[in-house]
Amino acid sequence: MVKVILNALPPARVDTPSAALSGLKAFLAYHNIETTIIYWNILLDGLLPAFERNTDAIHFELLPYMYLISDTYQDEINKSKINAIMKAELPIYDILNNNSDYLIKTRGILDAAVLREFSKYSNNGPLLFGISCKYEQWIAGVVLARYIKDRFPHAKIVVGGLRSRDKAESVMKVCDDFDFAIWGEGEYPLLELCRTIDNQRGSFDSVPRLVFRKEGSIRFSDKDVSQFYDLNSRIFPEYDDYFNYLEVSHKRGIAVILPLESSRGCTWNVCRFCVYADGYETRKKDPGVLKDEINYLLDKYGTRYFAFMDNDIVANDHKRLERILDDLISIKQDKNIHLIAEVIPKDFTAAIMKKLSRAGLNRIHFGYESLSDRLLTKMRKRTNFSDNICFVKFAHKYKVKLPSANIICGTIGEEDYDVLESIDNLHFLRFYFDKNLFAHNLIPLRIAKHSDFYNMIDHDALIKWDDNTVFHLLPHKMMEGIDRFSLFDFSARSNLLWDMFLKINTFYYDHNYSYTISLENDAVLYREFFDGELLIERAISRLEYRILQETNSNILDLGDLLNTLRPESDIGIDEKSVCITLSRLKEKHLVYFNDNYRSIISIVHIDQIDGLPASGIELK
Repeated sequence: MVKVILNALPPARVDTPSAALSGLKAFLAYHNIETTIIYWNILLDGLLPAFERNTDAIHFELLPYMYLISDTYQDEINKSKINAIMKAELPIYDILNNNSDYLIKTRGILDAAVLREFSKYSNNGPLLFGISCKYEQWIAGVVLARYIKDRFPHAKIVVGGLRSRDKAESVMKVCDDFDFAIWGEGEYPLLELCRTIDNQRGSFDSVPRLVFRKEGSIRFSDKDVSQFYDLNSRIFPEYDDYFNYLEVSHKRGIAVILPLESSRGCTWNVCRFCVYADGYETRKKDPGVLKDEINYLLDKYGTRYFAFMDNDIVANDHKRLERILDDLISIKQDKNIHLIAEVIPKDFTAAIMKKLSRAGLNRIHFGYESLSDRLLTKMRKRTNFSDNICFVKFAHKYKVKLPSANIICGTIGEEDYDVLESIDNLHFLRFYFDKNLFAHNLIPLRIAKHSDFYNMIDHDALIKWDDNTVFHLLPHKMMEGIDRFSLFDFSARSNLLWDMFLKINTFYYDHNYSYTISLENDAVLYREFFDGELLIERAISRLEYRILQETNSNILDLGDLLNTLRPESDIGIDEKSVCITLSRLKEKHLVYFNDNYRSIISIVHIDQIDGLPASGIELK
């Protein structure tokens, strides 16, 4: 029977086991297929000298492998480019300018590590090596594949974690040592591939979503549809290999983050910047199963840190989210767990935001994308800027960290007005700029094949989309005949107004805006401060107060707001007066709304009133 050896490769993080490979191992073991995971990213963690680097720049961890690939292609210019990057980071290593090759010892180090690890495995019996392409691991996989074929000539290599058939085909073209590629979800196609290899006479044509080699050419299986893994099967991921490699590499003391999966796919699936993955099905895990899984992992591995792999743990189901949060709160009462998750910030209430904090979700990545409603519409996002304000406002109140509020620049159809609107809208967030809690991160739009934005660009204009460091550090010969947009994503030069945005954004982080709202002589007084100095002092009228109160934790359209205010006829409610008051409050940056008085949200917390008696407010 075939033995499966899965390989976790750089640039995958060393402080977390591979979610995909750990799930595959447990699934294959359930079907009686012997499987192990080699954590090369841990074994080879010291391949590069230590230096300060941007954790989001994956090309640093890939430098040794791109160097070796360039060496194989005898591309001396490319090797020199890679060494120039190293010298820029570590000039102290070459103060005499006579050490032009920083990575010359890479091959020897890798030879020793691979020989030591592969000595554990026998050449007897069929072997299937699996390589994930997530985070460009296939680049290190190209180097590993040559070692595999040299040491185990009859072994087969399958790559996975691919979003489309086009990308699977491109990866196969790039490396002749790859025998198979699976695109889309991998559990059942990999199981069928193992059974076909064991059968020896079986046809690879029947393995779902498989790209394979036959008679010197690349072929595609006949089936694109397969059974999908049941998230409620209670086949929990297996992390034993990961902890074993931490032990032998003397890294047992690091704070390990265990992956969790509560859903797959995207319930929205129409954002124009997204590359829609083929071969996936949207579905959710039952909260009770998720709770049992967390307790199982806590008991078995003892770690307190978890990260959800979902692109949105809400999955368009807030009732389910509340059940999950209630379960996490009950777990946290006995075990001090900490979790990271990603959400789409739509329809979040103040009560749910408070529960996020109580449940141990101390860090949230959220689909922010822009401060401009026009740009969010052009991206076809579900959310608007009012949703973003509300989410940031209550995350700040309950100390939920938002470490990556990504702002996409260079959106297709972006105009100067859109960037100027983004700059102006920074002021609506002035009370919530806290580097420890909320970080704006400007990122250029990156396009790849199968995204709507890619399809909106004229073919001749694609030449402008050429910024991808990893692509330009691979040999040109390696990429010949490859559609670069099927394998990589690319950005283009952005509007210079975004440089102005960054400077003004920095100003807000460097200074402190604050406010107080107090009840004095039966009047509500609003005071705003800049770095502790009084900027504004004004009385808030009764109608202003009621508007701020109703939109404090609820995003309302004009009609809904009028319906909540009209029973109080004694304060002179009519649509015209409310619209005039709303416009005045927006001019003062105390409320925000978009066109036609839709999505109204208060910027301030009106419930934070000094001197408020228990009986409430009776304004003159």
